[in-house]
Amino acid sequence: RFFSKYVDNISEFYETVQKSTNVKTSVKCVLLSLTYWFIISSAAYYTLIAFEVDVLDYLQVTAIYTTSILLGALSFIPAGVGVTEGTIAGLFTLNGVNISAALILSILVRVLTFWYSVGVGFIALKFTGIFSFKKNSE
Repeated sequence: RFFSKYVDNISEFYETVQKSTNVKTSVKCVLLSLTYWFIISSAAYYTLIAFEVDVLDYLQVTAIYTTSILLGALSFIPAGVGVTEGTIAGLFTLNGVNISAALILSILVRVLTFWYSVGVGFIALKFTGIFSFKKNSE
């Protein structure tokens, strides 16, 4: 009796999971994720190049950035704020970047990669009409 009102939702959930876990969809998702990480890591790498920090190669920057993002996510702090930046700065410093440059670059990389995307997302939501400040008058 209690579960009868949830049967349709559970069935819909099951169908959605079945559709999204097939091999074709999984391969597409993995390829899109890898593409995203390499593009974002390129932004981080070229930010370092712009500041004439050339002690790290592209794969090192990719490893540092992805490790930092994952540690920020594991911290359960929203967007990993503070943890991610600290990890980026710490790993840059361990790999030969000056500490003051590492601190500035970690904030700059984070602004250019994460917060820029958040801002673009909010603007996109506004233009699509999903995110509206107008109240519906009925």
